[in-house]
Amino acid sequence: TALALPVPRVDANDPNAGFLAGLMASAPAELIAALEAVPAASLETRLRELRARLELREQDAAAAASAALEARHPDDWRVVWYRGVTSLVTGDHEVAALSFDAVYDAFPGEPAPKLALGICAEVLGQLDNAAEYYRLVWATDPGFVSAAFGLARVQIAAGDRAAAARTLESVPEASIHYTAARVATVRARLRE
Repeated sequence: TALALPVPRVDANDPNAGFLAGLMASAPAELIAALEAVPAASLETRLRELRARLELREQDAAAAASAALEARHPDDWRVVWYRGVTSLVTGDHEVAALSFDAVYDAFPGEPAPKLALGICAEVLGQLDNAAEYYRLVWATDPGFVSAAFGLARVQIAAGDRAAAARTLESVPEASIHYTAARVATVRARLRE
């Protein structure tokens, strides 16, 4: 779930922004190899490498990369965001929640930090808080279909299968996740 969170956009002012835009490597191992060829690493290339290490489940290397980024760029919100993602992946849910809360404080109108806080609340067992964050995101931006799935998970965990089915039925037909939402709706209605 942590790796399904939105990825911050590349800063166009980064010296390697053009290189990253043209990067064709999609597999994490290939991406790391391509990033090692960069003549001068930048914040954006280091963030991209951190993400690739998380995708490869190299948790120790990712945690070390995250700590190094924090030491160099302690005030950059993207570094704080990735500290949250890294913490979610490594199971340090409290640090993840604090990290995403800091990003939320900096960008209170953005749906991504709310979605991340919903995930943190869910894994911490704070179902009411999780439901509220997911509702806020889903009501504000129906493009964040993961918020509907998160809300439905929380509703099922709370024992309200009918509400979960209604939430999943609210996924629009135009969404690429429409079929998955319909299948999940059937499962929510049938499972006891």
